[in-house]
Amino acid sequence: MTLARASLTALTLAATACTPNFKYTPTSSVVAQSKAADCAFDIRSTPPDYPYDELGVLEGGPPVGARSLESFREAVAEKVCAAGGTAVLPEVNGHGVYIRAAVIRARAPQAK
Repeated sequence: MTLARASLTALTLAATACTPNFKYTPTSSVVAQSKAADCAFDIRSTPPDYPYDELGVLEGGPPVGARSLESFREAVAEKVCAAGGTAVLPEVNGHGVYIRAAVIRARAPQAK
């Protein structure tokens, strides 16, 4: 293996190791229709004031989680959309790292 190829391999491994990884686990029997991988969703700091269902949770794995809102959104987007979520309620630890989040879906309005 050449030095250039070894350096490229090392850089690729280092970049991959720094990418936040979140595992999705369903937490209810509510099933939502999957959306396109680039769907829009909200990141909320507090629970919404409208009716919603929790679909599942995302838990950060090695490395622990995301260090910015942008990297968090990028790391969880595909899984939130696949679960059919309309928003996430993230949990940030004392070091400012996004470590887990509830994936939620707004309930359809009830007919009166």
